[in-house]
Amino acid sequence: MREIILYQFLIAWVALTVSIQMPSPLARWVIRQIGPVLVPRWRLFAPKPGVNDVKVCFRHGIGERWRDLHLPIQRRTFSFLWNPGRRQLKVLLDLTEELKQLTAATESAIQMEMSLSYRALLSRVRVAAREMQWTTVQFAIVEIPNGFSGVSRERIVFSSALHHVSTGAAIVRAS
Repeated sequence: MREIILYQFLIAWVALTVSIQMPSPLARWVIRQIGPVLVPRWRLFAPKPGVNDVKVCFRHGIGERWRDLHLPIQRRTFSFLWNPGRRQLKVLLDLTEELKQLTAATESAIQMEMSLSYRALLSRVRVAAREMQWTTVQFAIVEIPNGFSGVSRERIVFSSALHHVSTGAAIVRAS
């Protein structure tokens, strides 16, 4: 008897999970009644997928050569199953996307510098600059052509102010 109840519960739970994946009045009702905690709602495809590859670059000072920011991600034979280092890359991508959106939404340099995405990227770039024994650092978000977007060459979509490596304080604001 318990097994039958368990099977009925699991079948109902799977049916509810499948039913709320597409936007519909039923999905809204289920989420309102039961809540998103008990019935998972997955987003397998982004509504606006990225069409450009993005990288973070940094340099010692204005007018210097840009260098790519590399994350120390170790590849192991079981990385296709369990790859916690991939989270660093995902966080970096999310921060760059958030900063690009903020760039489009505001013109205030102070507001940009106070944002969590700016501060987090600056913190990671400062670590790399400290390893190179630099005293100042500037970072940029660069879009890279991938053949699908129509972008023909790399393009800087955001450039930070020049900052002290030791304190993170801005020296020269980006124009």
